[in-house]
Amino acid sequence: MHCCEHDFDPVRELKLKITRVFARGCLPLAATGGGQGHLWPRPGPPPLALGVGRDRGGGPCLAVRVLQTPPGLGATLDRVAALAASAGVALDVRTVGWVVPQRNSPPAGAPRRRWRPLVPGCSLGHRRGRIGTLGAVVVPAGGAPSGGGRRALLSCAHVLAPVEEGAGIGIVQPAVDDGGRFPADRVARLTVAAPPRPGRRNRLDAALAELLPGVGCEARRLPGLGRLAGLRHAPLAGGEIVYKVGRTTGVTRGRVSAVEVDGLAVTYAAGECRFDGQIEIEPAPGTAGRPFSEPGDSGALVVDEALRAVGLLFAGNGLDASFAHPIATVLDRFGVRLA
Repeated sequence: MHCCEHDFDPVRELKLKITRVFARGCLPLAATGGGQGHLWPRPGPPPLALGVGRDRGGGPCLAVRVLQTPPGLGATLDRVAALAASAGVALDVRTVGWVVPQRNSPPAGAPRRRWRPLVPGCSLGHRRGRIGTLGAVVVPAGGAPSGGGRRALLSCAHVLAPVEEGAGIGIVQPAVDDGGRFPADRVARLTVAAPPRPGRRNRLDAALAELLPGVGCEARRLPGLGRLAGLRHAPLAGGEIVYKVGRTTGVTRGRVSAVEVDGLAVTYAAGECRFDGQIEIEPAPGTAGRPFSEPGDSGALVVDEALRAVGLLFAGNGLDASFAHPIATVLDRFGVRLA
């Protein structure tokens, strides 16, 4: 089934309505069939994330992602279903459970070795030992000063500037736990970071590190996939096949299962951070359920079948759900473009 962009408008309207109801705490009279009722009666935000997806027939639906299963959740889901039914919107309810940054794992795979020149997908980390993936090489957009006018490495803030440790300047390839040493393997210096904050609605967990003079890189090479074809400008609508090259799992194939995911809770060492506007990716058919990402893949660039960049991977449950920032949001935030 083909859906145009306007077909998703009722889903977006319902998502906004439910988000506002969560903020108020009570359902309107008509939605409960008599009297007001709390949509989520407990303190704090509800254990649900909401996004835009497709149902089994390919039609638009509200993607409801269960992050925890505390007592009373069933009643909340029943009320969400009632709101969806009254709006004529289909639901896709899945339990994703505990979502964490995709960092720190035992060494695995060729991407963890020393790469010179650097390539997207290789092991990268902060000198204090954080492990992640080099996502892309970027340059200032339109003469913007971001990144000091030089090429910069793009990855996650929790890889290049660990949230719980504060900023540091030493970025090494491979990461320390993959055998990298500081300063011998230093390749870049941190220049700007957009780390998530507990208690806020976040959009990004991303950072740039300026490439040091004399360190070479093949900015468009995606090992195992081909040559990066640039940026995808058409918005994702769910169902697209995507790929990534990551430090831990190498090349993996997935399918976009939801977009515009709001209220996603990701557990960091510094606390739980909530994210809005995210992309959800599930294992693609024929992959035998192999996870799209595992710890150590944070920062990997997600590309579509034409090898155009669509996202920056940052979190997952290690099983059937990975999450990425829309790459255009990341590039715009830093005032850069793909090299």
